Amino acid sequence: MAAKKTPEQRLAELNEQQAKIERELKQRKERIVQQKRQQQAKLMNQKRKRETRQKVLIGAAILAKIEAGEWSRDNLTRLLDGYLKRDDDRALFDLPPVPGGKSNRARSSSRFR
Repeated sequence: MAAKKTPEQRLAELNEQQAKIERELKQRKERIVQQKRQQQAKLMNQKRKRETRQKVLIGAAILAKIEAGEWSRDNLTRLLDGYLKRDDDRALFDLPPVPGGKSNRARSSSRFR
């Protein structure tokens, strides 16, 4: 017959079991957190792609209107002159730099919905 365990031995076993369960729970939690981060990144990537596509399509629509003569290039220039603040963006459209304009590469985000 097996020797009866002392209360100290039984307590040590229970502490060991508890530590093992806590380690397992921590690992499971870390896996879930990582999966959540991956899904959030996927959603953000989809959102960025959607916004980029919207911007491209808006630009294409405006350019088509200009080419069809339904909208003047001056209208586009005035629109961009009032909107673009970064020097490198303005240079793309042959617009002069704005005093106090930003010449760095920081991106501003606009939302199209």
